Amino acid sequence: MLDSHNAYFSVEQTADLTDLGAGLLRRWDNDDIFHPAQSDPNRKRPMSRLYSFRDVVTLRTLAQAREFGVSGHELRKVARLIEEHPETSWDSTQIYILGHKVYFSYTDVQRDRHLLASKPLGQQAMPEILTIDIAKVHSDAERRLQQLTERTPEQIGTTEQNRFVVGGVEVFAGTRIPVESVAELLRDGWNPDEVLANFPRLTEADLQLVQSRLDAEPSLLAG
Repeated sequence: MLDSHNAYFSVEQTADLTDLGAGLLRRWDNDDIFHPAQSDPNRKRPMSRLYSFRDVVTLRTLAQAREFGVSGHELRKVARLIEEHPETSWDSTQIYILGHKVYFSYTDVQRDRHLLASKPLGQQAMPEILTIDIAKVHSDAERRLQQLTERTPEQIGTTEQNRFVVGGVEVFAGTRIPVESVAELLRDGWNPDEVLANFPRLTEADLQLVQSRLDAEPSLLAG
């Protein structure tokens, strides 16, 4: 089973896991709503944004809040509240959305219950209208991650192109990972273990395919 704590995901993979478009993820990064765990100052480089599994859970939470009509300004506050609390508290953490206010309810290490708000609380909150349970979001993200990593034996070590997948560029079969992006990393000196750690869906056979092409013609996959 994939170790989600050590895995990182590209923009395209994160889009699949969170139901948020790749363009929206990039815009949220640029607009300071949500930044990936690892990033290159030059965002135009391949794989300049890498998201952790914790990022995925936070983004899926933000996706639900967005569906409930929470504004980008408020989503930024929700993201910060989640970042400030460890994963160990997620089992008892809920987000309540009442009108234009977002309430963040959690239990601390002393088992005391707290209620924070994205705006001044004012009057006592009424019973929640919309609720996001982060523990459920976490479980769902784990399930989707395992589904994402499943490839058939026939897909291993092969590539495919579909004009509806990542703009029609060549990707590893059964994934949205561009072959060119991995080739770029290998050119930059990444070793196979580093590539596989950051692309848990890939295998040694996939990397051997790319390396054989580069050995035969180094400029073949040049962008």
